[in-house]
Amino acid sequence: MKSSRLRKRYILVECQNREALLSMEARVSPLGVRRKYWRGRYAIYLANQFNKNDAIDLMNSVDGVRTLLTSGSIRKLKGLTGNGGMPPPYQRYGARRQ
Repeated sequence: MKSSRLRKRYILVECQNREALLSMEARVSPLGVRRKYWRGRYAIYLANQFNKNDAIDLMNSVDGVRTLLTSGSIRKLKGLTGNGGMPPPYQRYGARRQ
């Protein structure tokens, strides 16, 4: 059992341009969703378990923005963008580095 009742969820987003990213951030900021990582056309946002679905719906409603994956670990999502995190053979099934 987890100790915290409020669990974090990280959302991987692909943006076509900066204007779309800023427009999307203006829509999701009232929900308490914050950007934690941004490199190139990928960004990772932090939400909680209760506002995650609403945030994903708002993110997908912006032209040029597409949500790719949601995870409880930012490390896993960074690995998918090719910038740090777990290397490709270890991305699936929660495997750890050896």
